[in-house]
Amino acid sequence: TGPPASRPRHTPFMLPMLPAMDHIGIDVHKRESQICLLAEGGELIERRIQTEPERFAAVLGGRPPARIVIEAWTDGEWGARCLEALGHEVVVHPTLTRAA
Repeated sequence: TGPPASRPRHTPFMLPMLPAMDHIGIDVHKRESQICLLAEGGELIERRIQTEPERFAAVLGGRPPARIVIEAWTDGEWGARCLEALGHEVVVHPTLTRAA
Protein backbone atom coordinates (compact mmCIF):
# COMPACT_ATOMS: atom_id res chain seq x y z
CA THR A 1 0.00 0.00 0.00
CA GLY A 2 1.03 3.60 -0.49
CA PRO A 3 1.71 6.27 2.11
CA PRO A 4 -1.18 7.20 4.42
CA ALA A 5 -3.49 9.94 3.22
CA SER A 6 -2.49 13.30 4.54
CA ARG A 7 -4.76 14.86 7.11
CA PRO A 8 -5.15 18.54 7.79
CA ARG A 9 -3.59 19.65 11.05
CA HIS A 10 -6.78 21.42 12.04
CA THR A 11 -10.38 21.52 10.95
CA PRO A 12 -11.51 24.98 9.92
CA PHE A 13 -14.35 26.40 11.98
CA MET A 14 -17.41 26.74 9.78
CA LEU A 15 -20.00 29.45 10.44
CA PRO A 16 -23.54 28.87 9.30
CA MET A 17 -24.40 30.71 6.12
CA LEU A 18 -26.62 33.65 6.97
CA PRO A 19 -28.44 35.71 4.40
CA ALA A 20 -26.71 38.96 3.55
CA MET A 21 -28.53 42.01 4.83
CA ASP A 22 -28.18 45.70 5.36
CA HIS A 23 -27.44 47.03 8.84
CA ILE A 24 -29.02 50.30 9.90
CA GLY A 25 -28.51 52.51 12.93
CA ILE A 26 -30.99 55.24 13.77
CA ASP A 27 -30.20 58.06 16.17
CA VAL A 28 -33.72 59.12 17.15
CA HIS A 29 -34.57 62.60 18.39
CA LYS A 30 -37.90 64.26 19.09
CA ARG A 31 -38.13 66.11 15.75
CA GLU A 32 -35.46 64.58 13.49
CA SER A 33 -33.64 61.27 13.27
CA GLN A 34 -30.30 60.44 11.68
CA ILE A 35 -30.20 57.19 9.69
CA CYS A 36 -26.90 55.47 8.95
CA LEU A 37 -27.17 52.48 6.61
CA LEU A 38 -24.37 50.04 5.84
CA ALA A 39 -25.41 48.08 2.76
CA GLU A 40 -24.32 44.47 2.33
CA GLY A 41 -21.95 45.59 -0.45
CA GLY A 42 -20.17 48.05 1.88
CA GLU A 43 -21.90 51.25 0.73
CA LEU A 44 -22.50 53.74 3.57
CA ILE A 45 -25.59 55.95 3.32
CA GLU A 46 -26.51 58.68 5.80
CA ARG A 47 -29.77 60.56 5.86
CA ARG A 48 -31.67 62.88 8.22
CA ILE A 49 -35.48 62.58 8.32
CA GLN A 50 -38.36 63.83 10.43
CA THR A 51 -39.21 61.46 13.29
CA GLU A 52 -42.59 60.36 11.95
CA PRO A 53 -43.94 56.91 10.98
CA GLU A 54 -44.68 58.15 7.45
CA ARG A 55 -41.06 59.25 6.94
CA PHE A 56 -39.67 55.95 8.27
CA ALA A 57 -42.01 54.12 5.87
CA ALA A 58 -41.04 56.34 2.92
CA VAL A 59 -37.30 55.85 3.47
CA LEU A 60 -37.11 52.26 4.74
CA GLY A 61 -40.34 50.67 3.52
CA GLY A 62 -39.08 49.69 0.08
CA ARG A 63 -35.80 48.19 1.30
CA PRO A 64 -35.15 44.48 1.78
CA PRO A 65 -35.29 43.23 5.38
CA ALA A 66 -32.49 44.72 7.46
CA ARG A 67 -31.23 44.64 11.04
CA ILE A 68 -31.97 48.04 12.60
CA VAL A 69 -30.53 49.22 15.90
CA ILE A 70 -32.31 52.12 17.55
CA GLU A 71 -31.71 53.81 20.86
CA ALA A 72 -34.53 53.47 23.36
CA TRP A 73 -36.37 56.75 23.72
CA THR A 74 -39.44 58.07 25.51
CA ASP A 75 -42.62 57.00 23.69
CA GLY A 76 -40.41 55.14 21.21
CA GLU A 77 -42.29 51.86 21.10
CA TRP A 78 -44.21 53.10 18.05
CA GLY A 79 -40.90 53.44 16.18
CA ALA A 80 -39.87 49.84 16.77
CA ARG A 81 -43.34 48.60 15.83
CA CYS A 82 -43.35 50.73 12.70
CA LEU A 83 -39.98 49.37 11.55
CA GLU A 84 -40.97 45.78 12.35
CA ALA A 85 -44.19 46.24 10.35
CA LEU A 86 -41.98 47.21 7.39
CA GLY A 87 -40.31 43.77 7.65
CA HIS A 88 -37.13 44.72 9.50
CA GLU A 89 -35.49 43.14 12.55
CA VAL A 90 -35.34 45.80 15.26
CA VAL A 91 -32.91 45.84 18.20
CA VAL A 92 -33.72 48.46 20.82
CA HIS A 93 -30.60 49.48 22.71
CA PRO A 94 -31.09 51.15 26.09
CA THR A 95 -29.39 54.49 26.51
CA LEU A 96 -26.38 54.58 28.74
CA THR A 97 -26.65 57.21 31.44
CA ARG A 98 -24.45 58.16 34.34
CA ALA A 99 -25.73 59.21 37.72
CA ALA A 100 -24.80 62.76 38.62
